[in-house]
Amino acid sequence: MKRAINLLLLITLPLFSAIHAENVTVDQKQSKIEVTGTSTLHDWELSTSAINGTSSIAKNGNGQIEISNTKITIKSTDLKSGNSGLDKKAYEALMTDKHANITFVQTAMVEVAEKNGEFTAKVSGNLVIAGKSKPATITIKGQALQNSYKISGNVPLKMTEFGIEPPKAMMGTIKSGDDIVVKFDTYLK
Repeated sequence: MKRAINLLLLITLPLFSAIHAENVTVDQKQSKIEVTGTSTLHDWELSTSAINGTSSIAKNGNGQIEISNTKITIKSTDLKSGNSGLDKKAYEALMTDKHANITFVQTAMVEVAEKNGEFTAKVSGNLVIAGKSKPATITIKGQALQNSYKISGNVPLKMTEFGIEPPKAMMGTIKSGDDIVVKFDTYLK
């Protein structure tokens, strides 16, 4: 009996040690999220580095990277353009008085295609903007660095998908377009 238990441990121990997850958090000093869009007057951009986020990154039994438990939160009013009038219109559209945060919570484990220390993946989860939750699949590109991971990507969205009326100014003569792009460059340590 003892010999059978020892044999079972020898067979299963490598499986458990190969799936050791590393919990990482967003390094705000090196990370940035930008939201860009258009209007009838000019293109616009809001950005922030005040990103709160965590994820688990592990190597599975086949040596592939797996990403799980990702949660990203930004406070809507941390998005800034450098123009207080534009910021005010954006906060009104995002209904920041009722919905302070924008969040993404991963809902599915992801296996990553990896080559030479760089990887790509599609991460599925729920994206909440202005209080409205929608399923989202985000394509990410990443790189394993010495003590961190660099993760980047672009996510095209429509404001109206989240119940957001594209902002207007000057009695409606200046109108924002419905299409926006969320670009992120994050470092996880």
